[in-house]
Formats: sequence, structure tokens, C-alpha cells
Amino acid sequence: MGIVRRCHRPGAGHGGQGVNAERWRWLRLRWRSLFRSRRKETELDRELQFHLDQLTEEYVAHGMARDEARLAAQREFGTLDPYREACRDSWRPNWMTDLLPDLRFAVRQLSKARSFALVSILTLAIGIGTTTAIFSIYNSVVLRPLDYADSHELVEIRRVQATTQEQVPRRLAAFQVWEQHATSYSDLAAYSYLSGNMTGIEHPIRLVGNYVTPNLFRTLGVQPILGRDFTAEDALPGRTNVFILSHDFWQEYFGGRPDVLNHTIRFSDQSFSIIGVLPQGVRDEPDTPQVFAPLDRSVIEPTRRGLMNIVGRLKESVTLDQAQSEMDVLAAQLAQAKPDLWSGIETRVFPMLDYHVRGISSPLAMLLGAVAFLLLIACVNVANLSLARASTRQREIAVRTALGAGRGRIVRQLLAESILLASVGGVFGVALAYGIMPMLLEFAPAAMPRMNEVRIDGVALGFCCVITMVTGVGFGLMPAVMSSKVNLTTSIKDGSRGAGGGRQGGRLRHALVVAEVSLAMILLAGAGLLTRSFTNLQETDLGFNPDHIYATRIQLEPHRYPNVESQHTFIDRALEQITAQPGIEAASLSTTLPFFRVYEIGMDIETNRQDPNRLPQVGFFGVTPDYFAVTQTKLLEGRLFTDRDRGDSPRVVIISKRLAEQYFPGVSPLGRRITVTTGEDRPWFEIVGVVEEVRHWGAPTINSPQFYMPLHQSFIPVRIVLAVRNQPGAPDPAGRVAAAIREVNPNIAVARELGELSTYADNALTLHRFCLFLFGVFSVVAVLLAALGIYGVVAYTVNQRTTEIGVRMALGAQPRDVVRLVLHRASIMVGVGMIIGISGALAGSRLLNSVLHEVSPQDPLTFAAISIALAVVAVTACYLPARRAAQVSPLNVLRT
Repeated sequence: MGIVRRCHRPGAGHGGQGVNAERWRWLRLRWRSLFRSRRKETELDRELQFHLDQLTEEYVAHGMARDEARLAAQREFGTLDPYREACRDSWRPNWMTDLLPDLRFAVRQLSKARSFALVSILTLAIGIGTTTAIFSIYNSVVLRPLDYADSHELVEIRRVQATTQEQVPRRLAAFQVWEQHATSYSDLAAYSYLSGNMTGIEHPIRLVGNYVTPNLFRTLGVQPILGRDFTAEDALPGRTNVFILSHDFWQEYFGGRPDVLNHTIRFSDQSFSIIGVLPQGVRDEPDTPQVFAPLDRSVIEPTRRGLMNIVGRLKESVTLDQAQSEMDVLAAQLAQAKPDLWSGIETRVFPMLDYHVRGISSPLAMLLGAVAFLLLIACVNVANLSLARASTRQREIAVRTALGAGRGRIVRQLLAESILLASVGGVFGVALAYGIMPMLLEFAPAAMPRMNEVRIDGVALGFCCVITMVTGVGFGLMPAVMSSKVNLTTSIKDGSRGAGGGRQGGRLRHALVVAEVSLAMILLAGAGLLTRSFTNLQETDLGFNPDHIYATRIQLEPHRYPNVESQHTFIDRALEQITAQPGIEAASLSTTLPFFRVYEIGMDIETNRQDPNRLPQVGFFGVTPDYFAVTQTKLLEGRLFTDRDRGDSPRVVIISKRLAEQYFPGVSPLGRRITVTTGEDRPWFEIVGVVEEVRHWGAPTINSPQFYMPLHQSFIPVRIVLAVRNQPGAPDPAGRVAAAIREVNPNIAVARELGELSTYADNALTLHRFCLFLFGVFSVVAVLLAALGIYGVVAYTVNQRTTEIGVRMALGAQPRDVVRLVLHRASIMVGVGMIIGISGALAGSRLLNSVLHEVSPQDPLTFAAISIALAVVAVTACYLPARRAAQVSPLNVLRT
């Protein structure tokens, strides 16, 4: 009949492209019908009535009366409902139209089991919320592209030692070679460090920034929001000095005024005209640049020693591997042409994003893995609760099956409940993520890159939706499938346990408890190892005492101090003025200080000459005599520097303990001589002392060996470090030190606040503290969830075996025997879970190697401690229902 033909399957009887066109038309109609169901129903009724009228007219044409003809047509047609259902199935996606009734039924069912729903929603909210929060940080820091146009094309180019992969200085000569010969880049730009004193104001301030090639911002895809970019003419010798300001500096010192263009700044006693302002977010490491100036290649080499940072933008058709291959070829050619400069040096090309997040991507990935484990534990816990609840619904499921509901329909209904729980848990999880995000950011390391960009954005919310749906299906599918297996006769007759509560369901619940314990064990192992590592870090001897040391950089402009004599005069007068201030025990000036940038230079030994092309790189400190009194670095052998160690006296050097052990094993280094690559004449220095090794980047770092020269006998950089040791209990020395420096030279800027060195030492541990804190929180939550799961399963088992326990006690079993019986069976689950968890933790603990300090990933003490802790929690969770079972009255049990 016509109505049947109109309900045929799409594409039937067609071939080729007609099939695809018909299928697309069919899918489109089904989708549209979902939102036009009332109109489609009306059209269907009209069409059915049309066919009924047509058949009636045929009978009338054959001589029947109209009333008889209509009755005959109705008899032939039969009921119209099958036709309606057939047509509805042909143009309507049933699963979507059935979803709303399923969800409404799920709401009614869950409202009757409020305790189960509340516990499940809270458990899922914890898992989903913490996962969303950590993913938001990981996404913002590691995954989200940099705020530059086509940032995936941007790369950093570094030179490294071939043997150690340690970075070596990038010089202007290297940049010029790459600029001339590299073909993989559409743009290649460079920038170098810039600092100086901004004068012409009440108190001079120290500005930091970058010398940049005029094409740097074009390479980055950045346009000034005010003014213009640099041009090639701006970098020519003799041109007017110009600055482009960073957005933050413009806001802080100029109040965001739009008329800042052409304003003049006095910087290092020169006038600089402001020609532009950059948008927010253009930053560099480690300091946020405040100003940018065009790089004059004719003067960069003598004034900045040619140290450069190189940025490139790959051509559209060039991959990172192709760019790396080209740089390898260039490095090999340069090593042959200029072995004194390029031998043993390799060139590495890094994605700019990877370079910016180096050192933090692995810890964040580790934390993301930890919250994934926590989410798994939450899912397992809810799955266990669902299985226990399913055992009480066997009669209901059996009745629905007897009335014609298929197994798939039962599974779909139960999955609707799981997805509803997960969706509500996801909503509360998002709220939890928003709530804990400020606390995470507050506790996160201040130096963590891109933390100002962290937010819960659309990607994070999409991720939350995905894990919510996966969670709903994940914890609901297995209980749903198990619950759909029912024995109609026994289930309807007496509501027996069926699949959810029988032997098979019991095994599944026990397996889930084992999984919970295993996952909790792995998280505890990570937290335990990090705790041991952090304890070792705090107890590590830095080689000096950072307490009560205040330090800052000061700038000695070359035009004010053009020669060694003027520099030495300033050093002597400044120290004299500072040490005269009340409350200051000692003061020193040096080329650097622990936690500041450390210069590394090549060293040669007179009695053991090294390959001149591969001199060992050692940390260099040029210091005044009181430096060791300020840092309280311990003298191990020989003597310290004195005021007599000046430029016209014999050249001397003090070396660190590690350098002495490495290059003078078994003998005293005193009296031996070394030379360094700094300077043109390369004089020999006599070793007069050995001091304790100093960890100048903080406790987690193993530094290169160090040596110290008198500052009056070494080169003095433009920026030197001032350090003072304040008397305990004395007020902050910032004001006194600034006043003393102004007495010597009022145009030299001193930081508004001297940084306390102990703060730098503490900041070196912030990443470890951050990871430890989060791992600890996740582990505690995981253990509590595992304990809840153990308690739930044991309590359910005890409840199911109440009759058996009553019989045992009636036959003479004592309460302690019942407790022992329950604990014995529960301990098997816990023991198996702990064994699996320890095995998994031992296998995966190597992933923590990068953040562990002086502790083995398989540390036996840590694993023993966490095993005992988890066992105590598990036994406590088992004991509560076991104790309740021991209080069962045999008389009441047997009576019922």
C-alpha cells in the first residue's frame, strides 16, 4: 500500500550516487522531525485518513453503500497504530525521543534513593572538579598556543655543548651566519639584554629590557597598540635613540596615557624618544622587559660581548625536523671552517612554546595523571555503589523484562541514570573547579610561566563535558549489563539477589575494591616519594647561609665609569658608606651571587693542560674580600681574600671543594695555578684557598664547579650585585643602603626593595612544594574514597550474610570469631590490591625521577611506610561493619 511504500528504508532500490543522496535526505528528515514532531504527526494522520478514504471510495465504486464501504475499509486496514509506529520509526531518531522519558524516570528513581544519589554526585564532583582544574592549568600553560600570530611556526635557536647538551652563549657572529645561510625561516630575529638607570626623576630607577633587531616584533607577529614598530634605519649608527615600551611599564609609569608618544626618557644619561607601546603579554625570561631599543650591530659586540637570543619563524612548507637538519649541516660546516669557535658545538631548534614551558611541562603532566587516577577511583566507587543498589532492584527489572522490555532497553534505562548522575556531578565539579582555581594559583610557583594566562576556558569546559559523559558511561555500563541479567522465575518469586547481588556480582564488587586500593596505593607512593624528596631538599646544605642577606643589582654605566680605576673607586667608596650604616654586619660587591645569573667561563690548569677547544666550563665569581663573610661560606683550606689582593698585587684565586676534588684528586691544590678565557692576556692565578661548594641555583640543582677571584683583579660587568648581611632583628636595610649609594652617586638606581636571599632559596623549592601539596591532597582524597569503597562492600556483604552469621553465633561462634571472619575475607581484597598497587607504583615511579632529589624511585622505606598507612586505613574501614556484625542477635535473626 502507499503508506507502506512511503515508509521504506532509505536507498532501497537505488544504486550509486542516488543511494548517498537518498541517505542524506533521510538523515536530514529524521533530524528535522525531532524538532517538528507535532507537524509531522498531523501530516501522518492526514495521510492515513487519505488512504482510508481512497479505499472507501473504491468499495463505493463497486456498488457498496458508503457506510458499509467505510466499515469494510476499516476492516481491511485494521488498527492504524502499527502504521503510525512504522512511519515514526522511519523518520524519527527513537533513541533521542526516548531519552527524555528515560531521564524523567531516572529522576524519579534517584529521588527514592537520595543517599545513593548524594554520595555518588559528591564523589563524581570531586573527581571531575579536580581533573578539570588541573587540566585547565595544563592546557593554559602547556597546550594553549602562545599569544603570537601562527605561534606554531615560532622557534628558539640555541647552541649547546655536544657532550653535555649544556647551553653556550649565542653570539652575534652565530646569528649573522644563520641569517645569511639558513633558508628554513621566513624571518630570523635576535634580542639581547638591556639595563640601565632611568634618571631625571626624584629617585633613579633601574630599567631592564632588550636590544632587538628591528624585525623582532614582525617575526613574532606583534604590532604596537600605539605608535610604530622599529625600522631598519632606527638601528643605524648615529640615529636618534628610540624606545618602545612594554604595556605594563606604560601603565605603571605613564598611567596608560595615549600622549606618551615622543615623550623623552633619560636613560644612562642619554635621551630616548618613545615611538610605540606594545600590547600586553609580550614577555621574556627571566625578567619582564620594560623597554625595547633597536640593536646597533656596530656596537653590540664590545658592549654586550655579543650574547644573543635567537628567534625564528619557519616557512609554511618547512617542518621542525627539516629546520634542525639544516642547522646540523651548517654547524658541521662551521666546525670545519672555524674549529676554535664551533668545534664541539651543536645547534638545537626548539618550538618556542616548548622552550618557554621547559621544566614545568613534566610536573604538570604528572599532576594531570594523578587527578586522572583520582577520577578513576571515584568512578570505581560509584560503580560499586551502583552494583550494590542494583541488587535491590532485581524484582523491578524482572517485572519489566516479563512485560516485554528487552535487555538493551533495560541497559539503556540504567545508563540514563548513570549519565544523569555524572551530569549533575559534572555541574558541581565545574563549580568546584572554579572554587579551587584561585587557591591553586595562589599556591603555584610565582616563576611558573604563563600563570597569568591560566583560566577555565571553553577548551577546559569541553574537556569537562567529555570526561563527564565518559565517566557516566564508564561507571554505569558494567553495573547496567550485570543488572540486566535476571532470572525471571526466582527474581519475581522472592526478589533474590540476582546478578547484582549473587556470586558474580560479589566477585565484581571485590574486583572493584581491589582496583580502588591499587590506584590509591599508586597515588600514595607518588606522594610518599615527593615527601622524602622535599625533606631531603630542605635538609640539603646550600654551602652558604642565605638568612639575613639582602641583595640587588646596580648598574655601572660605561660613560660614568669608563676605566678600571673609576670602577674600583666606586666599589671602595660604596662599601665604605654601606658598612658604616647601623645594623649592617658586612657588605660585598660581586659579579653575581647564588640564585642570580652565574657566569661560566673556560678554565685551564697549568699542570694539566686541557684541549683549548674544549676547556671545562666553571662558575666564575668576582668578589670583594667580605663576600665570604656576607654569605658565611666555610673556608676548608688555605686563606680568604684580603684588602691587599688588588690589581697591582699577585693574582690569586679561591676554588670550590668540587673543583678541587675533580681536578686535583688526592693532592692539595694550594699553590697550583689556573687561567681562564676571560681577558686578552689570560694571566695565571695562584690557588690560595678552598671553600665549601655552593649550590648557586638552589637545592635541587647540581652546579658546575666554582672559583672566586678578587673583584679588583677580574673584569667588572656593567651590572654588579650588592649584598649585605643584616643583623638579626635589625629593620629592613633597603632605605639605608639606597641612601649610602646616593652619597656616592645620586644617579645610580637601587632597587626599591632589596630582595632577601632566603626568599630566593625558598622560591627554588616552590615547584616541589606545589607538586607535593597537590599530590598529598589527591592521595588523601583517594585513600578516603578507597576506604569508603571498602566499607561499603564489607557492610553490604555483612548485611547479605546476616542469617549465616546468626547461625554461626547460635552454634557457638564468639563475637571475636565473627570479627576475625569478616576481617579475614576483607583483608584478602585489600592485600591483593596493595600487591598490585605496589607493582604498578614501582613500574611508574620512574616517571617522578625528574622531580626527585636524593631518593630512589623504588625507595623501600617509602613503600613500607605507605603500605602500613594504607593497611591501617583499610583495616579501620573493615572493622566498623565487622564489629556491627558481631553484635547481631542470633535469636532475632533465626526468628525472622
